[in-house]
Amino acid sequence: DSWIKFDFIERKVKPSAYSIRSNNWGGVGHWHPQHWVIEGSNDDNEWTVLDSHTNDHSIDDLSKSNTFLIQTENNTFYQYLRLRQTGLNTASNNALIISAFEDFGTIQYF
Repeated sequence: DSWIKFDFIERKVKPSAYSIRSNNWGGVGHWHPQHWVIEGSNDDNEWTVLDSHTNDHSIDDLSKSNTFLIQTENNTFYQYLRLRQTGLNTASNNALIISAFEDFGTIQYF
């Protein structure tokens, strides 16, 4: 359950896709995420799963990047997004190590 959370402070986002780039210091099998969920929240307490991946090796290499579509059809805007690891990384431990995360979607100001 290692995670990283993004707080959009005075904005909310309705994500449609996201990109993850793996670390830039290790090749195949070197600490890359392979099990994760993307979650959204408006109170930093209750979280909604927007997308999930299990045994996904698409970013298992040095600085490997991939863009993923949000699988859950949802018209909700969220103040918080969280990338949460749900299983061991490719080095068989719980460290969540990435070099970049980018969110795509619609922004709402409030």
